[in-house]
Amino acid sequence: MSARRIPDALLERLAADDLDAELRAHLEKTLAESELDRARLEELQRDSAAFLTAHPPGPLVARFEKREQGRRSWRTIKLLLIPGVAVATLGLVLFLSPGSPIDQQRIQLAVYSAQGPGAVVGPLQVASAGDAVRFVLSGRSMGYVAVFGRDPSGKVRIYAPAEGATARRYDPKSPLLPDIARLAPGSGREEIIGVFSPRPFEIGPVVEALGQAKDLRGLVPEGSLTAVVPLRKD
Repeated sequence: MSARRIPDALLERLAADDLDAELRAHLEKTLAESELDRARLEELQRDSAAFLTAHPPGPLVARFEKREQGRRSWRTIKLLLIPGVAVATLGLVLFLSPGSPIDQQRIQLAVYSAQGPGAVVGPLQVASAGDAVRFVLSGRSMGYVAVFGRDPSGKVRIYAPAEGATARRYDPKSPLLPDIARLAPGSGREEIIGVFSPRPFEIGPVVEALGQAKDLRGLVPEGSLTAVVPLRKD
């Protein structure tokens, strides 16, 4: 039996519609010739569908918002040095970008374990260095997204996209990002930072700015939204 010809990373991006037309056409041609790769793609699609069925982001957000109702204060929201960008101090909250083309559009970030039943990780829950995790970004607008991790020393790790120098394309119909990442080594606090933008942006300058706690103005397009989920690692 012939070996598979397409790595999982590309199949996951294909399933998430995160490929340009040329590469997609090439992979589809390869799939037509490879039964093993077609079977693996179907398996990945089933896994993603089952994951979202078991862990839909909507109810999680609803529970959080119900708990916060009546006592929510703007003190729980702080700016991340980007004009018009709100960043939550807790995960699973909504972000508004005043004056942007996607004004009043809700964005929620959730971190899930990629192992076992896929339990929610964070905010401020204890995880372990090296744990495999996945990310769900629930929103209403097409755009681009990247996910980072930052430890107390300011060291930043790119969690999504797994490859490439620009943010990955985001489709609200596919809120489960295809990336499976492992939490950075070392114990202590880590912030999982999700950045959503209506237009593409370069990842490198954002990593440098986050690591130095610098202003992100000019590094991401106007109307970008940022969410932070704090974790504790043992």
